[in-house]
Amino acid sequence: MDQSESMETNTNTDETSNSLPTTTEAEVMVKKKFTRVKFIIIVTVLILLLVGIPVSIVLTKKSDTNATKMMTNKVTTTEITTKPVIPCDTSCVNTTTSTASSLSALYLFDSNTIDYTGNYNGTPVGNPSYVPGYVGYALKLNSSSSQFVRLPSTFTFYNRSSTVELWINLQSPLYSTSTPSEVNIINQCASPTPQNCLFYSIRHQTLYQAFGYDDKGGTTDMSTFLGQWVHLAFTYDSKTRLRQIYLNGIPEPTGAIPGLTDALEGGPYMGIGAQAFIGWNEHLDPLTSYLNAYVDHFSISNRAKSASEIINDATLVTYFSFDSGSLVDNGPNMLSGTAVGQTTISSVRNQALSFTGNAATSYFQVAGLTALGTTNASFSFALYIKPTVLYGIIVHVSMDPSGTNGWCMPFIGFTSSEYLAVQVWDGSNMRYVLGPILTVDTWTHVVQTFSITNGLKLYINGTLYSSASNVTAYSASGVSNYLTIASTLTASISSNCLPNGVLDLDSYNGGVDELRVYNKELTSEDVYTLSSS
Repeated sequence: MDQSESMETNTNTDETSNSLPTTTEAEVMVKKKFTRVKFIIIVTVLILLLVGIPVSIVLTKKSDTNATKMMTNKVTTTEITTKPVIPCDTSCVNTTTSTASSLSALYLFDSNTIDYTGNYNGTPVGNPSYVPGYVGYALKLNSSSSQFVRLPSTFTFYNRSSTVELWINLQSPLYSTSTPSEVNIINQCASPTPQNCLFYSIRHQTLYQAFGYDDKGGTTDMSTFLGQWVHLAFTYDSKTRLRQIYLNGIPEPTGAIPGLTDALEGGPYMGIGAQAFIGWNEHLDPLTSYLNAYVDHFSISNRAKSASEIINDATLVTYFSFDSGSLVDNGPNMLSGTAVGQTTISSVRNQALSFTGNAATSYFQVAGLTALGTTNASFSFALYIKPTVLYGIIVHVSMDPSGTNGWCMPFIGFTSSEYLAVQVWDGSNMRYVLGPILTVDTWTHVVQTFSITNGLKLYINGTLYSSASNVTAYSASGVSNYLTIASTLTASISSNCLPNGVLDLDSYNGGVDELRVYNKELTSEDVYTLSSS
């Protein structure tokens, strides 16, 4: 006897033992009661419709109650499984990007020290040079040549909230002296007294945030990042007096550093009449403690950014919404997008771009993806697609704008059997996972992620579809890359690329929207947020 039969038998037994009305009498009573309920509901609906309130009601007989309960339970279970309610913390993706309205200064360092906002142009000292950066070019500060940047005297951190962010590639040696001491990232110091000397630096090989005797220090040994691009952020809220150091978007724990008196609170900076410097602090001992690093996209905002904003700035490489056909990068790095042969179409997220499937005359391309050129670095692609036909390459990455001439490979596309697939080059083989056969002319959210820890994953509409945890390597180009959508350009007729794996090198015919590239492996919660927000 199954559970439902047992429950039914127990119910009948209880009804008999309690001398309830006979079955015929019960049915009559239920019918009368149900008729009265229907009359009340109908009258109520008519009244609501007369006052203009839309109403949707389903009348269910008592005999349908169990079926209704089963259906409700099924829906609830599904929603809990596929649509979790995830609180956003420092690991969450941010579906909106910070506006430029709070920017006080932005130094792109593309062969100059001009402030992008036009407010505070810097002055290079010691004749620093420029090298390929995280985005475009970067400022090269050589400590042995006493190089730094002087900001104008009109700039000040005086008594205000702020966020300082930058990409930095520390060079060897980290310190110019044999004994590890301190090198400056930015400072403004009216005098070496409490509240009058702001300096963000690397002290004893860890990040340091100071306002003068109420300092905060990190714990990560920065010498382990020599030769690598990392994102740094320092926030300060003048109202709460809270400040925080971030490394690659992650809050740094407080370190036990001499002179640190309060782990969280401090400031504000109250110094007057001092100039600010990037890469040097005139009050450091010795005075030759100059920064030895490449510096890129150095920004100063007049408010304290949130943790979700910081991790977005640190991990979102590029984001194109394509709304109204726009080719503007809505991400923090302001990359340059170009397109030919595209049309603007409606999408699940406002507007999108559509491509014809012609390799040479219909595609989108963005340059400056340094993170994708780093071997074994984590990455993620996220985008909506609406294929007209199930063939072609959707995402192609190359070290040359032609799509070939060296390291180049397709990441996302269709196989000759019309399956969606994602893949990665491990140095010897093209490793892949297969997805479904999609419905044509239907928008589908697709996410590819990779990390050496969790391997290769493919998500469809917010849900993990397939994965290969044994894919533990990504052999990258070693240089800044170009990403091309809907075409491989000349790669389809060239033998200069990596093997195309399981993907057919035809061009893609269909729509693309909400393109995002991350330098991290998105979590399942991240993917759900992007697919549902």
